[in-house]
Amino acid sequence: MLVPLVWCVFYLCFENCRVSLIPKAVESAVYSGCRTAASAGSTTAQVRQQTEQQLLSLGISKATIKVIPAVLDDSVGEVTVRVEVPVAENSFLLGHAEGCEHVVRELTMNRQSAATRLPNG
Repeated sequence: MLVPLVWCVFYLCFENCRVSLIPKAVESAVYSGCRTAASAGSTTAQVRQQTEQQLLSLGISKATIKVIPAVLDDSVGEVTVRVEVPVAENSFLLGHAEGCEHVVRELTMNRQSAATRLPNG
């Protein structure tokens, strides 16, 4: 008789931990993507790929990734990476009950120009 109750408590604890870690996982992915974007010679596709790869490695899917500006070249001084993740799509139960629909994180970094890049060697 206690087994179903123990199983429900275990499941709710596990789900609560997963939902509470989504914001930190998104922050980590935004930081990783922004670091890629700040490097001289990086492209928007590389930034999106790095951010999405980081999210998928943490078990987060269906994210909207936005890189501002849309084209990265040597004239860009700052770059912003914005990620929006639907909580309900990344949880089994609690994401629907918590009332938090999306986790949004954004980070802006100065972009390294090709002139300030150190030579390899």
